[in-house]
Amino acid sequence: MFITNTGAVSEHVDMLVGSEIPIYLIRGADRWAVVDMGLSFTAPEMIRQVENAGGRQKGLYVLITHSHFDHVGGLAPFLRYFPDALTVAGTGTVEVFRKPAAMGFIRGTNENFVKILKLEKKYPGFDFSIPETIKVDITVKEGDVIELGGGVRLRVFEVPGHSKCSMAFLLEPDRALFSGEAAGFYNGPGDIISEGLSDYSLYLAGLARMRDLRPKFICMPHNGVLTGGDAETYFDIALRSGEEFRRELAAMIADQTPEEKIIGEIIAKRYHGLIETQPVDVFTINLRAMIKAVRREMNPAD
Repeated sequence: MFITNTGAVSEHVDMLVGSEIPIYLIRGADRWAVVDMGLSFTAPEMIRQVENAGGRQKGLYVLITHSHFDHVGGLAPFLRYFPDALTVAGTGTVEVFRKPAAMGFIRGTNENFVKILKLEKKYPGFDFSIPETIKVDITVKEGDVIELGGGVRLRVFEVPGHSKCSMAFLLEPDRALFSGEAAGFYNGPGDIISEGLSDYSLYLAGLARMRDLRPKFICMPHNGVLTGGDAETYFDIALRSGEEFRRELAAMIADQTPEEKIIGEIIAKRYHGLIETQPVDVFTINLRAMIKAVRREMNPAD
């Protein structure tokens, strides 16, 4: 089953904002958590929905799966409205939030979306800005547990490969998994697009690790939530697709196919379906990163 409607996902999880860039609200007895922060242009609606749900009356954690621009863009605006919320992330994200170049890219990309969508007119006075650095209040690592109260807790796993800083959170007792694109990109039934941008072998290892967690709900970073039989088979399909795609890239690299030709052929073959919600220039950037990652594995001395 593929859940695309906002609202209740499981006993303790709601999907907010919309399925294209979902934000997940987790309710414990003592504290609540919000998973990822989307782009800055999603912040007004995210803030409104968390407020309406009663978030201001609860201690809030903001969990960051990784530091990419479309997962942290709304963080600074959100924290202005919920200043007591505590940001939770891994050490890799902490490092990114301190790097001027990385923060400049995150800020510039989000500012462009706000301008293109003319959101400053739609939300006059709303502060979409992203500062030069962002503070992380709680740094987590492999094996940590985040207690929300009433038997609701999140187990923390390090799953680098999509990015160096990728983290996964498994919610108990629901067995709902939040991992960003460390789980790949769900493009429709039986079709999962690989997302091994920083280290392809680690990306595949992360998929195998998450498969062994046997989640009942896979809360995808884009497009919705998988449950039932779709959740049971997801990681087997993702692993198989990931291994096939690596072989495909490796063969073209070994044949000395020019990078632009590789990209053109893959766009023609794979840029169809739900992935079209991702701008083609972002898809291209991701392809270049995966080509580089596979090339590095083939020629480690380079």
